Amino acid sequence: MYVSGGPCAKVAATNSIVHEVLKESNLSVAIAVPLALLVIIVVLVFTLTVRYNTYYNMWYHVNVVQRLKSALYNKGDYKYAAYMVYSDIDHPAVTTFINTIESRFCLKLCVPDRDFTIGSVTPLIMSECLKSSEKIIIFLSNDMFTQDETKTDWSDTSLSLSLALCKPTIIILLDTIEPEVLSHRKDLRAALKIMKTLHYESPDYKQELADVLLSSFNFQIM
Repeated sequence: MYVSGGPCAKVAATNSIVHEVLKESNLSVAIAVPLALLVIIVVLVFTLTVRYNTYYNMWYHVNVVQRLKSALYNKGDYKYAAYMVYSDIDHPAVTTFINTIESRFCLKLCVPDRDFTIGSVTPLIMSECLKSSEKIIIFLSNDMFTQDETKTDWSDTSLSLSLALCKPTIIILLDTIEPEVLSHRKDLRAALKIMKTLHYESPDYKQELADVLLSSFNFQIM
């Protein structure tokens, strides 16, 4: 015969303690797991935001903000149909394009070498002209990024200001941009993925350009 406080009571007490410990442990796990998942999600979102902030910001402005502006603004609100971005070294290729667009289709382009007063080529003037242009056309080449003391154009600055505005943009690649350049230009990497990009050396370049200009300016190149 066992008396109160004997072995059975001790076993019952031990089981009760174990039960309470397990209960607290399960409660801790139930709280810790969701918190851990929440922390992981927050860290992941933060990491992606930091890494792809330029891309998502440009995508949003091009596909949302600019489309709203296009619906609200009339073409007459702009002084220029498009702002031209190019390097002086690439000017011969650009000249043919400008002459064709302006003479055959009566579109007024903003051409820095021609339309800016000598000595007035500054980021402020560029910014004003970019805002006065409905679209942007970029003739992109590695010459824009060369560090040469004899280089006098503002093409790199003009490119940066253009991409920062996130306006409807047509990029014409004159050559393949060096990986070293792209590694330092998040804005350019994003633009090449988001903006309409044509390859000058492509056999289909003329037809692709005609299609883009048709959809962008509502006319067709013959």
